[in-house]
Amino acid sequence: MQAIITKYLLATHTNPSRIKATSGWDHCSVTTTYDSRLNTDENHRIVAQLLADKCSWPGEMIQGHTKSGCVFVFIPK
Repeated sequence: MQAIITKYLLATHTNPSRIKATSGWDHCSVTTTYDSRLNTDENHRIVAQLLADKCSWPGEMIQGHTKSGCVFVFIPK
C-alpha cells in the first residue's frame, strides 16, 4: 500500500514557506509553495495529490495528521 507524507517547510532567505510530499516507497517527492489563501489541510492535500499524479497512483486518499505534518493513504477499491 502506498503512503504519502507531507511536511511544512519554513521560509528561508531564498525560499518562501513550502509543503513537501514524499513517498517512502520509491523516494519520489514534490514541493510546492504554501498558499496562504488556503487552510493547512488544503495545502497538504494539494501537494499530496500532485505527488500521487506524478507517480500515477490512482484512488481516493484519506488524510491523517502527525507531529510534523500529514500522512495520506489510499482507500482500497
